[in-house]
Formats: sequence, structure tokens, C-alpha cells
Amino acid sequence: MISTSVLGVSSAGQPRSCLNSWSVGDGDNITTSDGTFAVTVEKISSNSAIFVEDEQIVSSTILNDIVSNWESIIFPTTTNFFGTPPDIDGNCQVEIAIIPIDGPGGDEGYFETGVSTLREALFIDIDDISERNRILTSEFSELIHHDYDPFEYLWVKEGAAGLSEFMSYGDSQQLEEKANSWTQNSTTSLRWWDGRTPDMGSSFLFLTYLSDKLGGSTGIQQLISNPSLGGNGIENLARNPGPGSTPIGLTMSEIFANFSAA
Repeated sequence: MISTSVLGVSSAGQPRSCLNSWSVGDGDNITTSDGTFAVTVEKISSNSAIFVEDEQIVSSTILNDIVSNWESIIFPTTTNFFGTPPDIDGNCQVEIAIIPIDGPGGDEGYFETGVSTLREALFIDIDDISERNRILTSEFSELIHHDYDPFEYLWVKEGAAGLSEFMSYGDSQQLEEKANSWTQNSTTSLRWWDGRTPDMGSSFLFLTYLSDKLGGSTGIQQLISNPSLGGNGIENLARNPGPGSTPIGLTMSEIFANFSAA
């Protein structure tokens, strides 16, 4: 059953009330745009509850790996750059649901904004479970980003998600492909987002550049929490960067020119 008396510690080191925290064996129905899934909690940790769709089997090795990476890498790194996640359901756990989505190589996983009004949940396609840690760090950043700045433009959100993946796990084949796709066709607009591979590459490289030049995790947190959209938020950060920053201009035209020349 769901515990109603668990206590935890917030990212600031303060006690937090974790009413309604999940326990192993708890069942629930989770509804997304893909349908309603009957799920059961198979593993918990201080900051997560891992659900598996009732018709699926996930090995204990994979469940243990998810928890280990979540607590030691994904959660601390992502919250360092993006800020404290919401806890609308009061359980102190991000729910990680492993469900069938669309088969191998399609939509590997997602954070869904419609679900976020009820619970903090991330979804992984069981057919892409081998990419679980990369998926989780990207989608977790989007969950936090949406809470702070729900109307931010896609090119900023997707670039920040790529940055989150890079900060947690370094370079990957997927990030390299995106980056190379843009560097080989750098006339592609940064801000005209069409979901193409070069679009994802340019936004990832640009947000990584901003992190490097405008104060690292402190600068990125400022950008994420600023409600100004797109270039306006970036210009605000350039005027008030994080510690250890390097001047790269004050307007988007200046900043992008310096980025392109880097």
C-alpha cells in the first residue's frame, strides 16, 4: 500500500514530507495520450518509483541499474543544472513508467505535459529499455523545465534536454549525429524549429555554449527559471550571467555570431 508517513530530505538539505510515497507492489493506472496502462511498482528509491506495465517483465538487473544511475548521476546532475523538481502529488518520487509505446527505435520515451498536472512521471518504451539512462536524463530535464517555464520555445527546451544528457553522460552517438548534422549544414536556423536532426543539433550545441560561457549550472538554472521566452531569456542571462562567465555579447545577434565563430 501507499505509505503516508515517509520523510525525506530536500535538495537544500531540509526535511520534506513525503506523504503518499509508493512502495514495491503498489498498483495503479496511468493514463497518457497513448492510453491507460495498468502498472505495478517494481522498485523504489529516495527519489523514484519505477513502475512496469503489468504485461511486461523487466529484470532485477535493469531495475537496479535504473535506481543506481538515477540516484548517483541523473537526479543530482539534472537538479544541479535545472533546479528542484515539482512534487504535485506529494510523494517525493519521480515516477518512471516502463510501458510499450511504439516498438524499437521510435518514440523511445517521453515526458507528457498533460500528465504533469497530476503527477511527476516519465515514460520509457520497454522496446528501447537499453537507452533508459539517456532517455531519463533528457526527459527529467524537460519535466523540471516545464514546471519553471511551461511556455518556453521548443528550441530552448530541446537544447536544454540535450545539454542535460551531455552533462550526465558525456558525448553519445545520438548527440554526435545531431551536432554533426548541424555543423555540416550550419545555415539551418537555430530558432526556426522543425524537429529535424540539424535543429536538435544546433539547439544542443548552443545551450552547451551558453553553459560554458555564462556560468555553468548557475547560469542554466537562471535561464530555466526565467519566464522570458527564447532569445529574450538568453539576453537576460547574458546581462546577468552566472559566476566565472565570459562576455559573448548582449543581443541574440551578437551571441549567435560568437557561437558560430567558436
